[in-house]
Amino acid sequence: MTEPTYCVDLFSIFLDTAYVAGWIFHPTASLGSLEVTSGDIVLFEVKSINLPSADVGAAHGERAKRCRFWGSWTGQPAAGVMSAASLRARFEDGTTLTIAQPSLDALRVDPVFQLTNRFQREIAAMPPGALLEIGSRARSGVTRLHLAPADWNYTGIDILPGPNVDLVCDAHELGKALPNESYDAFMCFSVFEHLLMPWKVALELNAVLRPGALGLITTHQAWPMHEQPWDFWRFSADAWQALFNPATGFEIVEACMGEPAALVADHCHHTTDFPRGSKAFLSSAVLFRRTGRTLLSWPVDVGHVTRTTYPTATSG
Repeated sequence: MTEPTYCVDLFSIFLDTAYVAGWIFHPTASLGSLEVTSGDIVLFEVKSINLPSADVGAAHGERAKRCRFWGSWTGQPAAGVMSAASLRARFEDGTTLTIAQPSLDALRVDPVFQLTNRFQREIAAMPPGALLEIGSRARSGVTRLHLAPADWNYTGIDILPGPNVDLVCDAHELGKALPNESYDAFMCFSVFEHLLMPWKVALELNAVLRPGALGLITTHQAWPMHEQPWDFWRFSADAWQALFNPATGFEIVEACMGEPAALVADHCHHTTDFPRGSKAFLSSAVLFRRTGRTLLSWPVDVGHVTRTTYPTATSG
């Protein structure tokens, strides 16, 4: 029997209300009910189902012309329950479909997730070399060592000591801590927003990466403030060309944004009444390659710009 087809467009929480929207259809049976569940517990029933969906019908045929759904629930449970919840669909012929953690489906096809996979594939195809990671500390028990091929040498640096840190070093001073042209690949996750002078770090990377080295950076285009006072920047996909360009000794292979989100102001007025469909993105990423040496320098010490230090008690 042909399986149901679906897409979950929205699976979100704002304040005390949970929202879910998307489309689902069975090739031979109508949707009878749709529930959001946590284990065996029904959190809420999605009341608006089988809504008009001419766009889906155009792609999937007559049966898909009324297959959209929309639901909300005020009074959602504690944080973490909704993010781990599932959708359970029952069709009128008695068949059921459980969509476990639907937001994970979206992550698997997210552009930033895909770019990370591309980086992993490309370095796996390279001869064994040396991989450098900035911000390697297993701050919440998470490392990305799995991205490094088994036959590569890995060096993890961080501004603070901790698990998975081989060298304590400020990224603004890479050239003083590491040998010139000693790494064949580089990766960095959720760090560039915390770098006071990311343009200086780009120049430092140029010094320690070998010609042709491949690099991946992911950070945020929109995100709540965190690790303050060392939370300085947000990046669009178009921002990366300011850091990685022929003058700094790099070329951009690909840049993208991912994890679409909506920005909602605490106070709605004429400039914050954003049109429906306006999007922000939680993630921004760039895949780049070192093409040659740069003649630029930025001989400015972080301590001459700020008297603060990166917080040792982290949150967010």
